[in-house]
Amino acid sequence: MIESGKCKENDNKCATDTYCPTLDIDIVDCKPCADNTIITGYGCNCKENVSTKNCQQCKDGKCSVCITNYFLDITEKCTICDSNCKSCEGTENECTACETGFIVEPTSKTCVKSCVNHKECVGFGLGYCNFIAKHCKPCQQDCSFCTSATFCLECQGDKTKPVTTIDGRCIAKCAGIADGQFCDNGKLATCSASSTSQCKCANMFRCATCNDDKTQCATCLAGYVINTEGNCIDCAAGYEQVAAICLPLSSSGNSSNFSGGAVAGIVIAVLVVVGAVGGGLAYYFIKKAKK
Repeated sequence: MIESGKCKENDNKCATDTYCPTLDIDIVDCKPCADNTIITGYGCNCKENVSTKNCQQCKDGKCSVCITNYFLDITEKCTICDSNCKSCEGTENECTACETGFIVEPTSKTCVKSCVNHKECVGFGLGYCNFIAKHCKPCQQDCSFCTSATFCLECQGDKTKPVTTIDGRCIAKCAGIADGQFCDNGKLATCSASSTSQCKCANMFRCATCNDDKTQCATCLAGYVINTEGNCIDCAAGYEQVAAICLPLSSSGNSSNFSGGAVAGIVIAVLVVVGAVGGGLAYYFIKKAKK
């Protein structure tokens, strides 16, 4: 029989305000809860010989403070905090401190990804970096990648508005688009220096205009350069590839979320011309990024 002040698995002879530091069959000495060494699965004895799981500190025979990542719920039990939440209270979603790389969102009281540039959000599919709030926020509906709530870099190919314009809008695709044409607010138009979305040049990507026989890009959309095959898939100087798109190297919080003039210079306008083109484009760039 275990003597007082000692414990082992399923045999707790620890006094109040001490805890059993083992879940093993070996007999060990009880430790003071005040040592602040209690970890998940263990707990302070709020009553003699009885452990309160995940409790750090007791008062009047009940748990008063839980261990890190747990909170005291309305039933006076220590319940694990929400994902990425280091400490919380009230309900599991009311975080008071977050794990490294996350901050508390004031309204929802949840932990959201912190950021200082768009790359930190885009690379994880978390939308864009709001430089005022200093955390990632989701893109608008139909948008895969963006630099603000209103400026889309690449619209989702499987949604109702898969065409990305150079001013960051997602618009409906055009039926029957031919080489040398682009989609202008749902209507077909001939590609030119003033095209408002990607020009179709055979199977090339991100063309602004086509060459004479319309089989290759003649010029690229902002942020891209033509390769030896006449395709605009490489990032221009001052840009870097993040996921499937090119972002400007200066896309950080040095100013508020991109002014109208700045965003016009970083557009990646993707035109989904037929069924699977959007999915194929994303697959191509993601595969390229892994090489």
